[in-house]
Amino acid sequence: MKRLLFILLLWVLGLGSSAAYAQAKDRGAPGGREQINLYRKNLKLDSAKATEVHAVHERYKQEMKAAEADTTLGPSARGKRIQALMDKKNKRLEELLTPGQQQKLIPPSERVKPVTKSKP
Repeated sequence: MKRLLFILLLWVLGLGSSAAYAQAKDRGAPGGREQINLYRKNLKLDSAKATEVHAVHERYKQEMKAAEADTTLGPSARGKRIQALMDKKNKRLEELLTPGQQQKLIPPSERVKPVTKSKP
């Protein structure tokens, strides 16, 4: 059941990101400099930190493309790889940003911490 919910969550996130990408592409998505300026304005970051945040996102996008294109991974392994990439990106953003800035940038579905089972 948990596996099914996880797969469903990944599927929904994939559809949402695809729709967002299509909308951004239609609007003329901002390039690197424009994106950095948006981070500066919306998150009240200095240029250096905005550039770091942009670099984190660009690296994440490249790694996601590679994971999605990797035909050697099965669905379960691909899901684990994608989750690991999201966790890595969010951990780095948590190091760079305040909690208020994180709430503006990290999607709520990615802010949920996984439930860990305690050992008896």
